[in-house]
Amino acid sequence: MFLLIFVLSFILFLNEQSSAQKNILTISQLQKTRLYKSLDDALKEPHKVFRLNLENSGLSELTSEIYKFDKLQSLNLSNNNLYELPKEIGMLKNLQFLNLTGTNLHDLPDEFANLKNLLVLNLDNMASFNFTVSKRIILSLKNLREISANSVYIPVFPSEFYKLKKLLKISMANCGMVNISEQIGDISNLMYLDLSFNQLTDLPDEIGDLMNLRDLYLGGNNLKSLPDNIENLKDNLVTLGLASEQKDTGEFFSNPIPKTEVLNLQNLLPYTKIIYIWN
Repeated sequence: MFLLIFVLSFILFLNEQSSAQKNILTISQLQKTRLYKSLDDALKEPHKVFRLNLENSGLSELTSEIYKFDKLQSLNLSNNNLYELPKEIGMLKNLQFLNLTGTNLHDLPDEFANLKNLLVLNLDNMASFNFTVSKRIILSLKNLREISANSVYIPVFPSEFYKLKKLLKISMANCGMVNISEQIGDISNLMYLDLSFNQLTDLPDEIGDLMNLRDLYLGGNNLKSLPDNIENLKDNLVTLGLASEQKDTGEFFSNPIPKTEVLNLQNLLPYTKIIYIWN
Protein backbone atom coordinates (compact mmCIF):
# COMPACT_ATOMS: atom_id res chain seq x y z
CA MET A 1 0.00 0.00 0.00
CA PHE A 2 2.83 2.38 0.91
CA LEU A 3 4.50 1.68 -2.44
CA LEU A 4 1.25 2.35 -4.31
CA ILE A 5 0.77 5.67 -2.51
CA PHE A 6 4.38 6.63 -3.27
CA VAL A 7 4.00 5.80 -6.98
CA LEU A 8 0.72 7.72 -7.25
CA SER A 9 2.27 10.71 -5.48
CA PHE A 10 5.25 10.63 -7.81
CA ILE A 11 3.01 10.50 -10.90
CA LEU A 12 1.00 13.44 -9.55
CA PHE A 13 4.24 15.36 -9.03
CA LEU A 14 5.35 14.67 -12.61
CA ASN A 15 1.97 15.77 -13.94
CA GLU A 16 2.21 19.02 -12.00
CA GLN A 17 5.70 19.63 -13.36
CA SER A 18 4.55 18.88 -16.91
CA SER A 19 1.55 21.17 -16.52
CA ALA A 20 3.79 23.98 -15.30
CA GLN A 21 6.08 23.57 -18.30
CA LYS A 22 3.12 23.72 -20.67
CA ASN A 23 2.29 27.16 -19.29
CA ILE A 24 5.64 28.58 -20.43
CA LEU A 25 5.04 30.91 -23.38
CA THR A 26 7.39 31.90 -26.17
CA ILE A 27 8.29 35.57 -26.47
CA SER A 28 5.88 36.05 -29.36
CA GLN A 29 3.07 34.37 -27.41
CA LEU A 30 3.87 36.42 -24.33
CA GLN A 31 3.71 39.69 -26.24
CA LYS A 32 0.14 38.90 -27.23
CA THR A 33 -1.02 38.68 -23.62
CA ARG A 34 -2.40 41.65 -21.70
CA LEU A 35 0.19 43.89 -20.04
CA TYR A 36 -0.98 44.80 -16.54
CA LYS A 37 0.34 48.11 -15.18
CA SER A 38 -1.53 48.24 -11.89
CA LEU A 39 -0.96 45.88 -8.99
CA ASP A 40 -4.53 46.39 -7.79
CA ASP A 41 -5.95 45.49 -11.21
CA ALA A 42 -3.71 42.46 -11.47
CA LEU A 43 -4.73 41.15 -8.04
CA LYS A 44 -8.39 41.19 -9.13
CA GLU A 45 -7.66 38.37 -11.58
CA PRO A 46 -4.21 36.99 -10.62
CA HIS A 47 -4.56 33.74 -12.58
CA LYS A 48 -4.82 35.69 -15.84
CA VAL A 49 -1.64 37.70 -15.37
CA PHE A 50 1.30 36.76 -17.58
CA ARG A 51 2.95 40.20 -17.76
CA LEU A 52 3.14 42.80 -15.00
CA ASN A 53 4.88 46.16 -15.40
CA LEU A 54 5.18 48.10 -12.15
CA GLU A 55 8.10 50.36 -13.07
CA ASN A 56 8.10 53.83 -11.47
CA SER A 57 5.11 52.88 -9.32
CA GLY A 58 6.43 54.35 -6.08
CA LEU A 59 6.62 50.95 -4.42
CA SER A 60 8.53 50.75 -1.14
CA GLU A 61 7.72 47.07 -0.67
CA LEU A 62 6.41 44.24 -2.79
CA THR A 63 3.35 42.50 -1.41
CA SER A 64 3.68 38.88 -0.32
CA GLU A 65 0.54 38.30 -2.41
CA ILE A 66 2.85 38.17 -5.42
CA TYR A 67 2.62 34.38 -5.08
CA LYS A 68 -0.94 34.55 -6.45
CA PHE A 69 0.41 35.28 -9.94
CA ASP A 70 0.99 31.62 -10.71
CA LYS A 71 1.21 32.22 -14.48
CA LEU A 72 3.41 35.32 -14.30
CA GLN A 73 6.30 35.21 -16.78
CA SER A 74 7.43 38.83 -17.12
CA LEU A 75 7.83 41.18 -14.14
CA ASN A 76 9.19 44.72 -14.26
CA LEU A 77 9.91 46.30 -10.87
CA SER A 78 12.42 48.87 -12.10
CA ASN A 79 12.90 52.27 -10.51
CA ASN A 80 11.00 51.55 -7.32
CA ASN A 81 12.24 52.17 -3.78
CA LEU A 82 12.45 48.48 -2.94
CA TYR A 83 14.94 47.37 -0.28
CA GLU A 84 14.01 43.69 -0.25
CA LEU A 85 11.95 41.10 -2.08
CA PRO A 86 9.48 38.86 -0.25
CA LYS A 87 10.36 35.19 -0.04
CA GLU A 88 7.17 34.53 -2.02
CA ILE A 89 9.03 35.71 -5.14
CA GLY A 90 10.38 32.16 -5.29
CA MET A 91 6.88 30.83 -5.94
CA LEU A 92 6.77 32.42 -9.41
CA LYS A 93 7.86 29.17 -11.03
CA ASN A 94 7.08 30.31 -14.59
CA LEU A 95 8.89 33.66 -14.42
CA GLN A 96 11.16 34.17 -17.44
CA PHE A 97 11.95 37.90 -17.41
CA LEU A 98 12.70 40.00 -14.33
CA ASN A 99 13.76 43.65 -14.31
CA LEU A 100 15.05 45.08 -11.01
CA THR A 101 16.83 48.12 -12.49
CA GLY A 102 17.24 51.08 -10.18
CA THR A 103 15.89 49.41 -7.04
CA ASN A 104 17.61 49.60 -3.64
CA LEU A 105 17.96 45.87 -3.06
CA HIS A 106 21.03 44.79 -1.10
CA ASP A 107 20.74 41.13 -2.04
CA LEU A 108 18.38 38.41 -3.26
CA PRO A 109 16.41 36.12 -0.94
CA ASP A 110 17.36 32.44 -0.89
CA GLU A 111 13.97 31.59 -2.41
CA PHE A 112 15.05 33.44 -5.57
CA ALA A 113 16.95 30.27 -6.49
CA ASN A 114 13.59 28.59 -7.17
CA LEU A 115 13.11 30.67 -10.35
CA LYS A 116 14.33 27.81 -12.53
CA ASN A 117 12.71 29.16 -15.72
CA LEU A 118 14.29 32.62 -15.47
CA LEU A 119 15.92 33.59 -18.77
CA VAL A 120 16.70 37.30 -18.39
CA LEU A 121 17.75 39.13 -15.22
CA ASN A 122 18.33 42.89 -15.18
CA LEU A 123 20.15 44.37 -12.18
CA ASP A 124 21.29 47.66 -13.76
CA ASN A 125 21.91 50.75 -11.62
CA MET A 126 21.40 49.00 -8.29
CA ALA A 127 23.91 51.02 -6.30
CA SER A 128 23.29 49.18 -3.01
CA PHE A 129 23.37 45.68 -4.47
CA ASN A 130 26.03 43.30 -3.14
CA PHE A 131 26.71 41.12 -6.16
CA THR A 132 29.24 38.99 -4.30
CA VAL A 133 26.68 37.99 -1.66
CA SER A 134 24.00 37.15 -4.25
CA LYS A 135 26.32 35.43 -6.73
CA ARG A 136 25.62 32.00 -5.26
CA ILE A 137 21.90 32.42 -5.93
CA ILE A 138 22.43 33.76 -9.45
CA LEU A 139 24.64 30.77 -10.28
CA SER A 140 21.76 28.45 -9.39
CA LEU A 141 19.65 29.85 -12.26
CA LYS A 142 20.74 27.23 -14.77
CA ASN A 143 18.42 28.41 -17.58
CA LEU A 144 19.66 32.00 -17.48
CA ARG A 145 20.41 33.39 -20.95
CA GLU A 146 21.06 37.06 -20.20
CA ILE A 147 22.30 39.00 -17.21
CA SER A 148 22.76 42.75 -17.09
CA ALA A 149 24.39 44.40 -14.08
CA ASN A 150 25.62 47.73 -15.43
CA SER A 151 26.70 50.23 -12.76
CA VAL A 152 26.75 47.58 -10.03
CA TYR A 153 30.03 47.27 -8.12
CA ILE A 154 31.71 44.07 -9.37
CA PRO A 155 35.51 44.51 -9.02
CA VAL A 156 36.32 41.02 -10.35
CA PHE A 157 34.51 39.31 -13.22
CA PRO A 158 32.58 36.32 -11.78
CA SER A 159 34.79 33.40 -12.79
CA GLU A 160 32.04 30.90 -11.96
CA PHE A 161 29.81 32.13 -14.78
CA TYR A 162 31.04 29.21 -16.87
CA LYS A 163 28.67 27.07 -14.79
CA LEU A 164 25.73 28.80 -16.51
CA LYS A 165 25.92 26.71 -19.67
CA LYS A 166 23.09 28.52 -21.46
CA LEU A 167 24.38 32.05 -20.86
CA LEU A 168 24.43 34.06 -24.10
CA LYS A 169 24.69 37.69 -23.02
CA ILE A 170 26.58 39.49 -20.25
CA SER A 171 26.51 43.24 -19.76
CA MET A 172 28.68 44.58 -16.92
CA ALA A 173 29.65 48.11 -17.89
CA ASN A 174 30.77 50.69 -15.33
CA CYS A 175 31.22 48.13 -12.55
CA GLY A 176 34.65 49.17 -11.25
CA MET A 177 36.04 45.93 -12.63
CA VAL A 178 39.83 45.57 -12.49
CA ASN A 179 40.36 41.90 -13.24
CA ILE A 180 39.01 39.10 -15.45
CA SER A 181 39.74 35.46 -14.68
CA GLU A 182 41.01 33.15 -17.42
CA GLN A 183 37.87 31.09 -16.79
CA ILE A 184 35.95 33.57 -18.90
CA GLY A 185 37.01 31.41 -21.84
CA ASP A 186 34.84 28.59 -20.50
CA ILE A 187 31.56 30.46 -21.07
CA SER A 188 31.40 28.61 -24.35
CA ASN A 189 28.03 29.78 -25.70
CA LEU A 190 28.50 33.49 -24.98
CA MET A 191 27.50 35.74 -27.90
CA TYR A 192 27.50 39.24 -26.36
CA LEU A 193 29.90 40.73 -23.81
CA ASP A 194 29.93 44.36 -22.66
CA LEU A 195 32.70 45.27 -20.21
CA SER A 196 33.01 48.92 -21.19
CA PHE A 197 33.77 51.74 -18.73
CA ASN A 198 35.65 49.56 -16.27
CA GLN A 199 39.27 49.75 -15.09
CA LEU A 200 40.73 46.86 -17.07
CA THR A 201 44.37 47.09 -18.11
CA ASP A 202 44.58 43.72 -19.86
CA LEU A 203 42.53 40.74 -20.98
CA PRO A 204 43.37 37.06 -20.43
CA ASP A 205 44.40 35.04 -23.49
CA GLU A 206 41.32 32.89 -22.90
CA ILE A 207 39.14 35.65 -24.36
CA GLY A 208 40.08 33.99 -27.66
CA ASP A 209 38.24 30.84 -26.59
CA LEU A 210 34.82 32.52 -26.86
CA MET A 211 34.28 31.14 -30.33
CA ASN A 212 30.59 32.09 -30.50
CA LEU A 213 31.12 35.73 -29.52
CA ARG A 214 29.49 38.20 -31.92
CA ASP A 215 29.70 41.50 -30.02
CA LEU A 216 32.49 42.61 -27.67
CA TYR A 217 32.53 46.09 -26.09
CA LEU A 218 35.62 47.28 -24.22
CA GLY A 219 35.53 51.07 -24.58
CA GLY A 220 36.37 53.25 -21.60
CA ASN A 221 38.97 50.90 -20.09
CA ASN A 222 42.75 51.30 -19.81
CA LEU A 223 43.65 48.65 -22.35
CA LYS A 224 46.77 49.23 -24.45
CA SER A 225 46.43 46.05 -26.50
CA LEU A 226 44.41 42.86 -26.86
CA PRO A 227 45.72 39.27 -26.90
CA ASP A 228 46.78 38.08 -30.38
CA ASN A 229 44.63 34.99 -30.08
CA ILE A 230 41.58 37.20 -30.38
CA GLU A 231 42.12 36.20 -34.02
CA ASN A 232 40.30 32.99 -33.08
CA LEU A 233 37.08 35.02 -33.07
CA LYS A 234 37.38 36.25 -36.64
CA ASP A 235 34.69 33.99 -38.11
CA ASN A 236 31.87 35.14 -35.82
CA LEU A 237 32.83 38.46 -34.22
CA VAL A 238 30.70 41.16 -35.85
CA THR A 239 31.51 44.15 -33.64
CA LEU A 240 34.50 45.08 -31.50
CA GLY A 241 33.90 48.31 -29.59
CA LEU A 242 37.13 49.99 -28.50
CA ALA A 243 35.89 53.56 -28.43
CA SER A 244 33.81 55.01 -25.62
CA GLU A 245 30.43 56.59 -26.24
CA GLN A 246 29.10 59.74 -24.61
CA LYS A 247 25.64 58.71 -23.44
CA ASP A 248 24.24 62.25 -23.63
CA THR A 249 25.43 63.04 -27.18
CA GLY A 250 26.01 59.60 -28.70
CA GLU A 251 29.45 60.77 -29.85
CA PHE A 252 32.52 58.58 -29.54
CA PHE A 253 35.78 59.59 -27.93
CA SER A 254 39.14 57.87 -28.07
CA ASN A 255 40.46 54.85 -26.22
CA PRO A 256 44.15 54.55 -25.19
CA ILE A 257 44.82 51.73 -27.66
CA PRO A 258 47.32 53.13 -30.20
CA LYS A 259 46.57 53.31 -33.90
CA THR A 260 49.17 50.67 -34.79
CA GLU A 261 47.50 48.17 -32.46
CA VAL A 262 44.07 48.88 -33.93
CA LEU A 263 45.42 48.29 -37.44
CA ASN A 264 46.92 45.01 -36.23
CA LEU A 265 43.56 44.02 -34.77
CA GLN A 266 41.83 44.79 -38.05
CA ASN A 267 44.27 42.48 -39.82
CA LEU A 268 43.53 39.75 -37.31
CA LEU A 269 39.77 40.35 -37.58
CA PRO A 270 39.20 41.25 -41.24
CA TYR A 271 35.40 40.78 -41.11
CA THR A 272 34.82 42.61 -37.83
CA LYS A 273 33.61 46.19 -37.50
CA ILE A 274 35.97 47.91 -35.07
CA ILE A 275 34.58 51.03 -33.43
CA TYR A 276 37.49 53.36 -32.75
CA ILE A 277 38.40 57.05 -32.80
CA TRP A 278 42.05 57.94 -33.33
CA ASN A 279 43.89 59.67 -30.50
